[in-house]
Amino acid sequence: MRRRIPFVAVAVLALLMITPEVAAITDGQPDGDGHPMVGAVVYDIGGGVKDWGCSGSLLTPTVFLTAAHCVGYQTVGVDKLWVTFDPEFDAAGGTFVPAEAWYVHPDWNPLAIWNDIGVILLAEEVALTDYAKLPSLGLLDGMKADKNLLSQLFTNVGYGCLVIPDVKPRILDCDGVRRVSTSTYGSLNRWWLRLNQNPIPVEGQGGICSGDSGGPHFLQGTLTTVAVTNWLATCGTGSSFHARLDTAAAQGFILPFLDG
Repeated sequence: MRRRIPFVAVAVLALLMITPEVAAITDGQPDGDGHPMVGAVVYDIGGGVKDWGCSGSLLTPTVFLTAAHCVGYQTVGVDKLWVTFDPEFDAAGGTFVPAEAWYVHPDWNPLAIWNDIGVILLAEEVALTDYAKLPSLGLLDGMKADKNLLSQLFTNVGYGCLVIPDVKPRILDCDGVRRVSTSTYGSLNRWWLRLNQNPIPVEGQGGICSGDSGGPHFLQGTLTTVAVTNWLATCGTGSSFHARLDTAAAQGFILPFLDG
């Protein structure tokens, strides 16, 4: 396990002025091959050295969904951007799929942080049996009206950092392993699905932390991704906030890439 400051913390400096940390799985379990459609966003950080900084999910063999700040804030060139779907990031021996282009939601603002949704188009197809699926329009609103969100669990999948327990000041350990955990419902508004972090984790449950922005949040037991990770205040405690994908604003941006 490597101990470092995740690259995403640099990439989203403007976001961090508002929210001290952005997203990675904590207190979960290694995912292995459980969610092969979830990948890590990889950057050339100088001198040809690769490092990961965000997560995301494949909607089709070439359309990779992530957060806008994972590509837009740093305006990374496509020649310095890849995605890996290896269960554990390996800078030297990993498999990296090159990006062909990237796009951010036209209404995204890194200071306001609404519409924090981005798409990376891959230059090579990634053939899988299953891909992440978008929700139907208004799905979460309907579940809230029917009071089904109160008991709904959400599956978090992503690469990122762990909080080292019982160490102060707090230290993050970033090993690049894809992990999975579950979170419970917090609240819902126009922009975000808020999920509860787990300050006292039970087996298989957890939250998010630095390094995993753009990662999907599936309705438990499905591949329907209802939101992508945006931000939180503190790893492992409090609440985390995730851009909804069941809105007309989100799908108006994403669907043209799927139709193309």
